[in-house]
Amino acid sequence: MREDEGWLMDLYVLRHGKAGTPLDDPAEDAGRPLSQDGREQVKVVAGWIADRTFDLDVIATSPLRRAHETADMVARATGRTDRLSVRDELLPGREVREGARWLHEIGGDRRVMIVGHEPGLSALIGNLIGDGGASVVLRKGGIAKIRNIGPDLPLRGELHWLLTPGQIADMR
Repeated sequence: MREDEGWLMDLYVLRHGKAGTPLDDPAEDAGRPLSQDGREQVKVVAGWIADRTFDLDVIATSPLRRAHETADMVARATGRTDRLSVRDELLPGREVREGARWLHEIGGDRRVMIVGHEPGLSALIGNLIGDGGASVVLRKGGIAKIRNIGPDLPLRGELHWLLTPGQIADMR
């Protein structure tokens, strides 16, 4: 029996909520908060997540304010504030390989949520489900679930579902 047998991860990929118009200065843009619409959007999504008791082991977020606010709302709604961590691998513009490598390092039989930005999240999903050839669009406040991510590099999994915030609101 291999040491890593049973190593299967469920990965939830959540894009931050609406945050208004991007700012030209990257330093200023990093502090851009969720808009009022974005907070309302994330409140609905976080409630939907809490209702489904995903029992998240890790909630990892980009350090940018809008992503961190999104992750914090999910952590509070699910009672998992102790599982929240900030990861530079989830910053916009980072290589998809960095995120995949980090996921491999935390590994194990876990349920992990990452909160970040486009186009990195869609690229990560595409790489996990289709050797980089899959094209996915993750809307602001949208969430995807990828199942059966195993221990071997490159990481691979199956897209279980991908939902827009409007679809989530319709299910509440």
